[in-house]
Amino acid sequence: MAKLPGRSRGLRVLKNLPKAARKAVRESIDVEATNIGRRQKRLAPKRSGTLASTIERSEVRETRRDVSVTLMAGGDRTTKPVRNGADTEYDYALGVEFGNEDMPAQPFFYPPIRGANKRIRRRARRLLKQAAKEAVQRS
Repeated sequence: MAKLPGRSRGLRVLKNLPKAARKAVRESIDVEATNIGRRQKRLAPKRSGTLASTIERSEVRETRRDVSVTLMAGGDRTTKPVRNGADTEYDYALGVEFGNEDMPAQPFFYPPIRGANKRIRRRARRLLKQAAKEAVQRS
């Protein structure tokens, strides 16, 4: 069996790469989630400002398999009765985003997410390459 020069260095690089890659992806998702939230607030109708003020994001969460963040809009502050005197309620954030029989859709939530998909992938790819280069240099 032949010995491979640099084998132990290569193993160190591979050992450190997942940590560096995970950190790079986490930072990328964190930055992009903040940017998406800003765009959503900018696109939300400003009649009273309530809808824009309900746009929030969670902290970045990590599991063994993925890194994620949740963006939310609406909730208790935008939930109203369907009609005066009716028992049924609806979240008018959904009515604004998708429209209803009384008003056309004014999408504010999903367009920034869809527009950021490619940018998120490019940024993550760039940061992963950078993390791999740094892992090689460190070992």
